[in-house]
Amino acid sequence: MVNPGKLLFPEEELGKRSAQRNPILVDLVHRIGLVEKADSGIRRIRKLMKENGSKIKFEIGTYFSV
Repeated sequence: MVNPGKLLFPEEELGKRSAQRNPILVDLVHRIGLVEKADSGIRRIRKLMKENGSKIKFEIGTYFSV
């Protein structure tokens, strides 16, 4: 997963806090059913990777990737 923008908050808060660049777009995709639950992605990725025994690597700079 790659996000072309940098994090909107400190790295230490990753998975504990969320911020949307475009709240109107987030609301739209939620209303039409394209997302299950906003703000749950990093926690869900961490949980599934742990259950699978996989290691997770975050790359943070002018973009963000998992």
